[in-house]
Amino acid sequence: MNSPDRRSMILEAAAGCFNRFGYRRTIVDDIAREVGIAKGSIYLHFKTKEDIFLALIQQERDQVHTLIRAIMEENIPCSERLRRLVREFNTILDSHPVLSRFMTAPGSLELPPELLRRDCNNKGFFDEHIPFVLEEGVRRGEFRSDLDVKAVYPIIISLFHINAHNREHKWVDIEPALYMEQMLGVLYQGILNKEGSE
Repeated sequence: MNSPDRRSMILEAAAGCFNRFGYRRTIVDDIAREVGIAKGSIYLHFKTKEDIFLALIQQERDQVHTLIRAIMEENIPCSERLRRLVREFNTILDSHPVLSRFMTAPGSLELPPELLRRDCNNKGFFDEHIPFVLEEGVRRGEFRSDLDVKAVYPIIISLFHINAHNREHKWVDIEPALYMEQMLGVLYQGILNKEGSE
């Protein structure tokens, strides 16, 4: 097995361990056991458990950024672009559980304070894109001309957090993507230009 394959297997196993046990209770032995290799083999690729965690978060971020960049490059109305970004958030929650917990509830991973401080300024995928889509939608006449982007953006982010917490606590018994779609529909009632359409 070549080195990139081994590294990928380590990160995949680490994702499972961090998701099940949290950061504090995961040990390198757990990860090695999941991969089926000796603990020492992990140290050929990573110096510490922290290095493994940071590499995993970076790998998952890169994958998500690729998906978001593809959405941003599509020639579609801003309302549809916003809807696709919202759907992508559900994809992140489904396919990247460690990253999603890091973004929405880092305390649940039991990260040490120094790791949170080191990486806390680089969590958001949507900080740049959603305001851009809202502003572009206003310019194109899709969204209301008096739309306050600075006020609406945090509302959209709060919808992401509500959806993430609903997945965990089951406040509303509805499929997550449909739940997010319905919340977005309510939001659109307030931001769409009355003469525009979804």
